[in-house]
Amino acid sequence: MLHVRRTPLREYGRPGRWTRFGVWGNEAALPLYVIHQPAIVAIAFTVVTWSAPALVRYVVIVVMSFAIWVALYQWLIRPFRVTRLLFGVGPKASPSVV
Repeated sequence: MLHVRRTPLREYGRPGRWTRFGVWGNEAALPLYVIHQPAIVAIAFTVVTWSAPALVRYVVIVVMSFAIWVALYQWLIRPFRVTRLLFGVGPKASPSVV
């Protein structure tokens, strides 16, 4: 049986890449839920009029809505206290002193 060691910290007490991504994703879950639907509707409103194949239109809608969501979250929601509160994201965690 293969044993996989799962520790949230790498050497020197720093979090690993997947741990940081998990924390980021956990914090971003509610804003994703709130923002994704208006982003999809706004993009699809113009994309459905294209004469491209359905698969191409689908991929454009998915990629663009994800890009818009990440941009909005990173640059408008995450850095500001007011928007964090409005979107249900808790206050920024202060760095712990080790």
